[in-house]
Amino acid sequence: MKKKIIIFILAILIVIALFRIYDSNYGKPFLENKEIIYTNDDIILKQKKIDNKIRKIIKEKHSLDDAQVLLNPYELSPLTALIIFSTNTSEKVDVIINDKKVTTMEKSFDHFIPIYGLKPDYNNKIELKTNNSSKVFEIKTEKYIGNSFNVEKTSNNLDKLYLISTNFTNNRIYDKNGNLMWFIRGDYAGDIEYITNDTFYISDKYQGVNGIKINYPSILKMDYLGKIHEEYVSSYGYHHEIVQLKNNRILVLGNDDNSKYLESNIYILNLKTGLIEKELDMYNVMAKIDKKWVDSFGNHFDFVCNSAEYDEDTGDLLISSRGFNSIIMLNLNTEEIKWIFGNPNFYSNSFKKYLLSYEGNYPAGQHTAHLDENILTIHNNNYDMFNIKSTIAEYKKLYTAAEMYEIKDNEIRKIWEYDNSKNEFSKVAGAFEFLNNGNKLITYGWSISKKGHDKVSLNDEKYLRGIVVELDKDDKVLFRANTKDLIYRTYKVDFYLDETKNYEVCDYKKLSSMDETSWVKTSSIAKRLKNSGDTDIEVSLYNNRISLDGNFQEDDEINIYLVSKRNKTYIYNYKEKDNKEFVNSINLYKNDGLYALYIEVNGNMFDTKKVLDFGV
Repeated sequence: MKKKIIIFILAILIVIALFRIYDSNYGKPFLENKEIIYTNDDIILKQKKIDNKIRKIIKEKHSLDDAQVLLNPYELSPLTALIIFSTNTSEKVDVIINDKKVTTMEKSFDHFIPIYGLKPDYNNKIELKTNNSSKVFEIKTEKYIGNSFNVEKTSNNLDKLYLISTNFTNNRIYDKNGNLMWFIRGDYAGDIEYITNDTFYISDKYQGVNGIKINYPSILKMDYLGKIHEEYVSSYGYHHEIVQLKNNRILVLGNDDNSKYLESNIYILNLKTGLIEKELDMYNVMAKIDKKWVDSFGNHFDFVCNSAEYDEDTGDLLISSRGFNSIIMLNLNTEEIKWIFGNPNFYSNSFKKYLLSYEGNYPAGQHTAHLDENILTIHNNNYDMFNIKSTIAEYKKLYTAAEMYEIKDNEIRKIWEYDNSKNEFSKVAGAFEFLNNGNKLITYGWSISKKGHDKVSLNDEKYLRGIVVELDKDDKVLFRANTKDLIYRTYKVDFYLDETKNYEVCDYKKLSSMDETSWVKTSSIAKRLKNSGDTDIEVSLYNNRISLDGNFQEDDEINIYLVSKRNKTYIYNYKEKDNKEFVNSINLYKNDGLYALYIEVNGNMFDTKKVLDFGV
């Protein structure tokens, strides 16, 4: 009897093992004899290998004379380097770049010296000094190919460097004389929010073969060397603004594809978990007051929340809406509006009690709203999306300006502006802020000089420029420069502190707040997969994001099927049938390994004859 039981148990175990072998390899035939598409120049995979190389170098204990120099170590920041060596005693290291001392490194036995601010296309001289020795290194850098930063005026007493953040080209740093000191290579743009003096949040703007949108798929934590420390993915993405909060959280401006408004979503993201703690759609806030009026703009109206400022203690949230030409103060906790600075002729009577009283021309297309007690500052483009004209001459009385307002009771009045002789007109982007030393920093995003350009189109890139102006406390121009790029914002920055910590190698971390992808057993849809048709849809894969380019129609419903070797097929919705907006890419955030790619369009299955290889 005992022998029969043992035989029976063994038989069951064999059946289970055979089933597991069958199940784990069920999808294998769907992956065979197909073209493998590798993730396009996957920077995350490359940087993991570089981290391992750096860890290996420090174990080798190179002396200062034999220090290892890695130019552009993480392949994104060509004007940086990392110098690695060890000393027998714990020592500080002075760092001199091109005959200028930039910092002293903290005491250590092992030294990871980050080098920032190298000149492009130049034999840079870097000298490192310890207690008893010194060494000079020569580092030849590549030539920068791109638009210049043309300095029209500068001053000797200016401090720090100018970082210009762009939407379409490289983010760059210049000194007060217009010398390029740093640039980031690749698809990284938009708002930069500094965490420390050398680490920051930035967006990953890659959206695939169809181009880019303003709403970016990921938020990245990066440093000047170009190392990507962390990546945060949410279904709302990111655009325009990130606000750092307490307890490892950030407030983010995003976009909800299910909302009737575009770029009207605001959410708080927990950086430890990657989960969303709070979400607010401005469509819902406005609809509570007058839904009929709010719906009158139709689906996918460009609300465009382009700046945010949040007081965690009170819950008060100040936002700027480019679409509504309004600055709105609301409470994030109660989701109730407190006041609106906008044209009363635009709003329905239901909003009357919220509107601040004002005499004068109301702002339009404004950016960077900031409130200090009762003083409101904005960058006012004066570009109204509801009254678009084609040439500069038609905007004869309008100009772009930095402005300050005083709010008292329910009234607001303008108390200051810098109008640049009423000569500049910028229809997008731009910024205005007070610096810590009391100076004023103003950015004209994409401006056309009105003088002599009456017949010029607002979209003529031949005349468009990004302009940076710094004023002193008395509004005297200390600095002015221009470039042919659109400048989203400008920041005053430093590469180093007086004493700098050793560079720390860290592992890449990716967190997502998106729901787990649905999946089905491959065996349950095997017949559909085997009978699928051929397609010439173009496929692009980049950092685990997939993008499709085909002759899709507005009312198409598109799903992506990823067939694994195991008996699992993952399903992603690429485009919903009732959503005319095309996404440019989706993030395949769950999967590793090889996957056969099938595409379903309106219920019809197509075999791309491609296998995707995810490197991370």
